[in-house]
Amino acid sequence: MMVGIGIFATFGAATEVAGSGILVAILLGGSVALATGISAAQLGVNNPTEGGAFTWARDFHYPTLGFVAGCGYLGKNLVSMSVIALAGALAALTISRWLLRRTILRRSTG
Repeated sequence: MMVGIGIFATFGAATEVAGSGILVAILLGGSVALATGISAAQLGVNNPTEGGAFTWARDFHYPTLGFVAGCGYLGKNLVSMSVIALAGALAALTISRWLLRRTILRRSTG
């Protein structure tokens, strides 16, 4: 989900904001994502239990932090699904407008 949302749904907006610095922004964001992934992988190898960050925090005797991590995970998924839905709706609207224009042009010229 992370690649689909980051690349396909927000790339245009990010390019508009960053302008010619988009490559630097992508490299910086990729570096943070890589460091996060490597950290999670190392934690998973050293503590192989199901549940991710909230289970790991609970195992290390921080139940409140585990609860916060679980709520953050839920919130991230809700926001991600919202972005995917908006991107899908925008794509459907763009395609339908294109088809409508194409149909109108064919009728007017043919």
